[in-house]
Amino acid sequence: MNKYYISILFLLFVNHFSFAQNKDIEAKLHFTKAQDLYDQGGIENYMEALKEVETAEKLLDGPNLKTLYLKILAMHSASIGYYFAYQKKEALEKFFDLVKSAPDYPVEKYNDILFLQEVTKELAEIIRSTGKYEKVFTKGFNDTKECLEMEAGLYRDLFFTDSTKASINERQRLLEEINQRRILKEEREKKLNMDKNPYEDPNKYRGKGMKRLAEKANKQYEYERETKGAIGDMFDDAYDKVSDIFLKPIEIKLQQSEYAKRCVYWKKQLALQNDTVALDNLSYYYAHGLGVLPNRQLAIGYKLQQYKLQQLNVGTAIGIGQLYENRPIIDLNWTPDYNKAIEWYKRAFNLTPDTLYAKDIAWYIGKKYADNFTYPNAQAKLDAVKPWYELAGGAGLQQLGRLYYSEHPSGKSRDAIEKDNITAIEYYKKAADNNAIGAIDALAIIYETGAPGIKKDKGKAKEYRAKVEALKKPK
Repeated sequence: MNKYYISILFLLFVNHFSFAQNKDIEAKLHFTKAQDLYDQGGIENYMEALKEVETAEKLLDGPNLKTLYLKILAMHSASIGYYFAYQKKEALEKFFDLVKSAPDYPVEKYNDILFLQEVTKELAEIIRSTGKYEKVFTKGFNDTKECLEMEAGLYRDLFFTDSTKASINERQRLLEEINQRRILKEEREKKLNMDKNPYEDPNKYRGKGMKRLAEKANKQYEYERETKGAIGDMFDDAYDKVSDIFLKPIEIKLQQSEYAKRCVYWKKQLALQNDTVALDNLSYYYAHGLGVLPNRQLAIGYKLQQYKLQQLNVGTAIGIGQLYENRPIIDLNWTPDYNKAIEWYKRAFNLTPDTLYAKDIAWYIGKKYADNFTYPNAQAKLDAVKPWYELAGGAGLQQLGRLYYSEHPSGKSRDAIEKDNITAIEYYKKAADNNAIGAIDALAIIYETGAPGIKKDKGKAKEYRAKVEALKKPK
């Protein structure tokens, strides 16, 4: 009987030993994976490394100096702000408690943790000064929406501070280069204009042979002059386009800075909680390549999610339209989709049809139809823009007046949609009734100078001019 019990106990011991050994092996695998992730760098990898370390600690029934060292490094690398404030404080206390019993612990690693402890203390003092110390250093605070907002806000502020400093210097350098290019262009044009062509009048040469030579020389001269000018203009145009791209407030390399990437990461955590501000931010970041590679479809996707959560918000609908329309600075391959853009602008209009805001939207839709589509004839274009300009109030009616008017008020001819000055005057007057200064000014000029089908009328011109001055006066 005793032999039977001894056999059972032996088997239990072997199984327990094997189980413990398997747990050690599994923990080691998780720890090795955590080290690899940490070495790869990047906030996503740091966060994954932390998960692997914590899994290893659970398998080992608690932390040890090895896991704590990597855990503290990963937490600090993932967040220099609020998110791991409590966990870092707790891990540091545990580390220094265990290291007392490890006299042979590597000095270099000990100093690493000592340094991070000082950094954490400095952060604690900063947080204490904000009055949020008790909240931030409370267990579970990092699971709250407030913590995520604070963390994302910290990196957003750090990123824009960094980018502003760098972009000021970059802008100054490029402005100087552009100015120099323009000086060279002016000098080249001046030289081309000053150069006299000795062969420009072949008739002053005697003899058919000399005239033929002069004609040939004249053609060669003009060819060279035009070619040099064209090449110079092409170079200047190309340079100006490139300069315009890089003269924007944030240059491409800054857009991929570590601060920007971290801001995006924490905004994504907020987005998982259906935070509409975070969704709006992420849409902007993906549209402009801030912390991520530019991706217009993802930008639209985040904006659509925001639109659904905000119960069909007008501003968000307009934002989606703008994403379809506007080309981001660093996405040179983007092709605007004006049909989709207008579809969303119409949705925005239908959400608020009886407001002043709706008039602005209607004017914008009319302008998109006027400027970004081709039509078989003038009437087709008029049919597309007229309904929206009429809904737009003063600004839209003024635009219709311009489209019908056969001559620009400045005296320069223009390609009106349909030359009908009588109808143009009617629309200008309707716009004037809505205090559209441009329309009133146009009427003043028309009556001052007259136009085809419209007689001069100094009295009306004076009346409209006075109304313009009255509207311009500050109230």
